[in-house]
Amino acid sequence: MLTERDYRAVFEASPDAMLIVDAEGTIRDLNPRAVAMFGWSREEMDGSPVERLVPCRQPRPA
Repeated sequence: MLTERDYRAVFEASPDAMLIVDAEGTIRDLNPRAVAMFGWSREEMDGSPVERLVPCRQPRPA
């Protein structure tokens, strides 16, 4: 049986960006790869709405 510590070790060491987002769409945790990929500090991202990471759609030129 894996412990919370085991899961945390995998989460932190993953080569892929990982976010934990709650039901309201708030970022609750992120691993170092996510910090590097998005270019913001952990403090800037933690507690932010996940929509912050999605670029705004630009209207297509006619």
